[in-house]
Amino acid sequence: MGTLHVAGRSQRTRIRRDVAVARITAAVELEPELRVADHLGEAATLTHGDARWARDLVGSSADSATLAAGLPADESVLLSVALALAGKPKALVVDDVDRGATAAQRRRIWRALCAVAAEGTTVVASVVDADEPASAGAHVVPMEAPDARD
Repeated sequence: MGTLHVAGRSQRTRIRRDVAVARITAAVELEPELRVADHLGEAATLTHGDARWARDLVGSSADSATLAAGLPADESVLLSVALALAGKPKALVVDDVDRGATAAQRRRIWRALCAVAAEGTTVVASVVDADEPASAGAHVVPMEAPDARD
């Protein structure tokens, strides 16, 4: 076990305020039966912020009446990122960035994540193929899968 430090802090409550999770498969995802507008309203209530600027930053253009279940893979990720950014975190976590996305959609997602990082938010994202984020200008830190024997 180690100690987690975010922005020089190790207190759990402070870290929870500084880090936003946009998506972790099967744990933190968009509610499929809610519309985009519902998600935006919920984010505004929970964060006392407005996700419109974040939608603009990441280039999310999903119609507000669209159900989350009907969003293409890239729009799903971009909306998740925008919602997480509404609270203006110092760091953002996005799991399975490339899940279900076409090559063009993955490029769009990486451009958006690079734009988020350029604005000063640290982005931690997991992918299967690290070549695409590197080609988009992202700093890639390869991590080996844990040994099943450990």
